[in-house]
Amino acid sequence: MIATARLSAILPLAGLVLAPFLFVHARTALADLAAARQETAGLAVEATSRPPAPVPLLPEAALIPAADSDAAAALLATRLRGEAARGGLLVERLAPLPGPAPLVAARIVASGPEAAVLRFARAMEAGAPLIRFAGWRLEGAGAGLVRLDARAVALRRTR
Repeated sequence: MIATARLSAILPLAGLVLAPFLFVHARTALADLAAARQETAGLAVEATSRPPAPVPLLPEAALIPAADSDAAAALLATRLRGEAARGGLLVERLAPLPGPAPLVAARIVASGPEAAVLRFARAMEAGAPLIRFAGWRLEGAGAGLVRLDARAVALRRTR
């Protein structure tokens, strides 16, 4: 019975000694809980907001400025024919090719001196709008001339 009396006198004192230590840990835990709830609320708002606008892969200057595929094919043909004429090449064949929108393609067969044909290909791929030769073949055309048979591909503006 004496031991119980001593224990009942010591326990409240022990609780008073330990309370500040428990308070520090409880305060830290409550602060962590508040931060977690705030982060969850922020993520919920972010999840319900609009997605960011898509980033264009190419600048506007690299696209053919045309409202539809036919106009884009005409602009591509004009660019190919004009650059070939500036380089002194003979355009033997130039025809639009079918393809999925916004892709515009044309087949060109042009002949001339090798250096002029290579300058033409370089100018087409370096200029604006951006035109790439997806498939091409160079073959001798006799008398120091070469013939370029290529599939020119470009992108048109969709908006």
